Amino acid sequence: ERLPNATLSVVEGLSTYVLEWLAIGRVDCAVVYNVTPSAAVDLLPVLAAGCIVALDVAKAKFVVALATLSGEVVKLFRFEHPTESRVFLSLVDALRGHVEPGKLRAAMEPTGTYGDAIRHQLGAMGVPVCMVSPKRTHDSREVFDGVPSMHDPKSAVLIAKLCSMDLSSQWLPRSDA
Repeated sequence: ERLPNATLSVVEGLSTYVLEWLAIGRVDCAVVYNVTPSAAVDLLPVLAAGCIVALDVAKAKFVVALATLSGEVVKLFRFEHPTESRVFLSLVDALRGHVEPGKLRAAMEPTGTYGDAIRHQLGAMGVPVCMVSPKRTHDSREVFDGVPSMHDPKSAVLIAKLCSMDLSSQWLPRSDA
């Protein structure tokens, strides 16, 4: 009724063909599996409605899961802290410029002090940071995939999912009073 001339067609095919259709404009939206990185597939439209930047923090190697507000992870990557932290922060700043206002947040566990600098920088950029309980992350390790293992990428994914389910709390800056 609101769009009388719009049509919706659902088609299926192998992911390689669907990616080609997406690249040439034959389809406007696609769901594909096991995608190899491609410049033709832009994740920004998927994240523009809202994004969670979930971090698994370690001494030097951080793992980041970029997820939609519903917790669906669309990209996993690593960066070295502190040598690549500026690149990571510039990515978050670029997301901030394209994501709907108030729809970008970061999430991490309060494990030690390794993430303090990144958390401070995110707060200074105006990106709210959510705190996800390490126990909750540990306890949910088998819930989503049925596998009791735990590794850094899986931890980042779980942090994103738990944040999306509002199973986190706002990380407020410490008052030094």
